[in-house]
Amino acid sequence: MRFKKLRKSIAALLAMTMLVAMMLAVSASDSSGGFPNTPQDVYVEAVEGGNLFAQNTDDGDTIVIVTNDAEHTISISIVYSGQSNVVYQWSIKDYPVREFSPDDLDFWNDIILYAEDKMDQAERFDVPFTVTTEDDPMPSSSANADLMEDLEDIVGIPYDNKYTYQSRRMDGHDYKLYESMSFNIKFIGSSTIAEGLSATSYLASVLSIVATAPNVALVAGVLGLALALGSDLMPAGKTNKYSCMVLYHRYVTVDGGSYHYADAYKIRSFSGLEDANPNSRGRAHVFPDTEELYYDLNQSAEFFNSGIFDAAYREYNYN
Repeated sequence: MRFKKLRKSIAALLAMTMLVAMMLAVSASDSSGGFPNTPQDVYVEAVEGGNLFAQNTDDGDTIVIVTNDAEHTISISIVYSGQSNVVYQWSIKDYPVREFSPDDLDFWNDIILYAEDKMDQAERFDVPFTVTTEDDPMPSSSANADLMEDLEDIVGIPYDNKYTYQSRRMDGHDYKLYESMSFNIKFIGSSTIAEGLSATSYLASVLSIVATAPNVALVAGVLGLALALGSDLMPAGKTNKYSCMVLYHRYVTVDGGSYHYADAYKIRSFSGLEDANPNSRGRAHVFPDTEELYYDLNQSAEFFNSGIFDAAYREYNYN
């Protein structure tokens, strides 16, 4: 009986993993960004020499702007929702404002309008993403080990059947919660990078995240290069993208028995990148800012964290 239950749990987790990987592969080629839509929640960060602004508009456009106060220059990248694999990039050296005002939302909106009024001056970069299929070979590299190491830094070392020290006593019986955590890494496709694309534009288009200093540092590590915000450009080439999933399986035992009641599943999914150049001195990295959270289709965070006890009670007493 227990063997059948365990086999069913593993099958369910693998099925969920495959579903999430398929969703990530599709979204990777058609993503419009992950920043809040409301003006109150736009992202602004002080960076060396200036400020960084990022926003995902109500229309789903991803916008990233970096200013350099000393040189009085502006770099702006826009990925439009209808052209999710295309980046428009401007380098503005003659912006007609004496003093930059990063705390004023109108300042950033005016930059966007100014750039879009000069579309003929924008550099257009196509960043095609090729989705892998089951028949495609895995890249021959050390990416898997690198990404496993990064996942361990983010969530810890995998474990099996660990008692969570969460329990309930109901109707004279002891219900105890156990959890297993494992990793699943899948190659999902490649992005082609044209020469002249900025690190800011790369992160907005390939990962739909903000080019914060830590994220640019991770890109630099992937490429084995020194990169900074704003003017630094990506080398021409190709990067491989991975789905890096942390799989959680929870279950409840009753009175110390071995049978699993009320299985629950959760996946924390991250994007990982490696330089596809076999001669690269970089290493693959996981990007924490790309995290997405999934639960089993019929479950929720509430079920995973507390409702699992009620489900185990019903299963033990009425099934």
